[in-house]
Amino acid sequence: MAVSEHLIFSCLLGGATGDALGAEIEFWSLPRIRSHFPDGLQKIPLHDGDGRCDHR
Repeated sequence: MAVSEHLIFSCLLGGATGDALGAEIEFWSLPRIRSHFPDGLQKIPLHDGDGRCDHR
């Protein structure tokens, strides 16, 4: 794989990974995230498909 192809692939993979990991809280405001996770995000939130987040 050429360097430019590798960079494009890496960029797309990183974007898709970030989307998948952040899907549950993507449209939350920063204050809502901070109130829901006062100690920071310690593990990946479970995705239940309806916009609610269960971080237990």
